[in-house]
Amino acid sequence: MDGGLIVQPAAAKANVESAIIYGLSSVLHERVTIKDGVVEQSNFHDYSVMRMSDLPEEMTVQFVDVDTRPTGLGEIGNPFVGAALSNAFYRLTSRRLRHLPFTPGRVLETLKT
Repeated sequence: MDGGLIVQPAAAKANVESAIIYGLSSVLHERVTIKDGVVEQSNFHDYSVMRMSDLPEEMTVQFVDVDTRPTGLGEIGNPFVGAALSNAFYRLTSRRLRHLPFTPGRVLETLKT
């Protein structure tokens, strides 16, 4: 990650890790469904997000060492997750996942075609 000069490395690392986890959750689990014009999910009991048991055991975050001004990180770790998983799946299977979230059903359907 290139966040410019990293002023608080521990906070920056935690920010990027949490953004990656949020990205994984949105790509693999999260889905809002609407029935009769109303969102069906009302809280975490019926809206699937990643839990601690779903997370990778290890995550490595590295920052580009630069001497520019601090620029901030925001949710920089989130946007690339879907593309990274889709590309890894393609490298493994030669098939493209094109619709988020990558649910088990969608993955199996893609493998069948």
